[in-house]
This record gives sequence, structure tokens and C-alpha cells, in this order.
Amino acid sequence: MPGDFVGYSPSIQIVRGQAYRKNPCAALHRLAVQNYGHSSALPVSLLQTWYERNRAIFRIAVVSESLVVGYLSALPLFANVFEKTLEPDFQEKCIDAADILPSFCPAEGGIFISSILVTPEYRRRSPASLLLRLAFIEDLIGECIRANQLIRISAQVLSPGGAPVCGHSG
Repeated sequence: MPGDFVGYSPSIQIVRGQAYRKNPCAALHRLAVQNYGHSSALPVSLLQTWYERNRAIFRIAVVSESLVVGYLSALPLFANVFEKTLEPDFQEKCIDAADILPSFCPAEGGIFISSILVTPEYRRRSPASLLLRLAFIEDLIGECIRANQLIRISAQVLSPGGAPVCGHSG
């Protein structure tokens, strides 16, 4: 991926999942529980199986080695599973690791943005959300240009704050 560890701001850096100092799944789960509640956060075990299948699925916003302030999770999926993400009642917890492609830019199927989360204290006073989305787009363009292909992307809005993010992202 272009630049596994990219500093876009003096205080926030975007780290690709495979370049994070250790396995990021527990830290991302804690963030989801703090922001969405325990019942809405995906289990660490599910995040772990996804991450083991494809370590390029996470972009992580950090302000120090020990402080994660956001993340973007993008899952490259086989066509049959990607089509299900377009249905209004789709539940991401149904995605199995075997549904995730090992390549970031799938020749068939598409990428499902399963989560974009930035902690409340960094939502308004920092560019964290924008930087996460830019890192994702940069990686996607780089991979798809090398593969010379188009890609389909899907996402669902799960929180009131998510609607503007999806709207601005196209």
C-alpha cells in the first residue's frame, strides 16, 4: 500500500492495519463499544478473523502509539456477499472471514465500508474522518490502477452522524 504510515497532520497519523504496532482488533472494538454501545459493536473475535484474512482492511487514526481516535474498516468481498450489502436489512455481523478477498482491489465483487468511526472529541476539532477517507481512497486508487480495473463500493449509515459522512463521500 502507498506509505503504510502516513502523517497528514502534526497531531493525527493514519496507519494501515498491517503497519499498526500490534494487532488492532481489541483497540478498535473498545472504540466501537465506547461510541456505539456494546450491543452494536462487533465482537473482537469476528474482527480478528477478518483481520487474519486480510490485514489491509483497517485504516487507523492515531495521535500517539497508545491513543487510537478513529478507524475505517473496508472489506473487499466476493460478488455474492457484496450483492447482499446492497440490501437495506444487511447485517455486517453475517460476513465470515471466508467472504473477504485477500486482495484489496477485488476483480469481482466490491468493497463494503463496514465502519467509519472517530471519537467525539476528535470529530469536530480535527480532520480525522477526512484523513481516514482520503487514506482509503488513496489505497483504492493505487491498487485499482495497478490492477487496471473499476471497483464497486457499498456502505450503510448506522448512526445519525454517518449520514453526512456518506453524503460527502459520494
